[in-house]
Amino acid sequence: MREIAAIAARPHAVRFEEIANIVAQLQRLGFPVSCREVRHGTLFRVYRRMFQITKHNRGSSQIRAFYVREFLKAMTDLELYEVNHE
Repeated sequence: MREIAAIAARPHAVRFEEIANIVAQLQRLGFPVSCREVRHGTLFRVYRRMFQITKHNRGSSQIRAFYVREFLKAMTDLELYEVNHE
């Protein structure tokens, strides 16, 4: 998916809504998806892979790069994204 590659290109400037939109798109494509609010963020499950996105900066819609990398690892595990090692 192009959207996942776009996020991978700028892990320090990703908004929560971008990841939530990708997960919603995967659900429309037929992937089993769930998401629920947890104490410090949102827990997503796509197929059998879970990852959490935590919003630390209440005044900003951007999330930390650590959580973006966790999202990218999940997408890689699901074979929806391939890391280019150029």
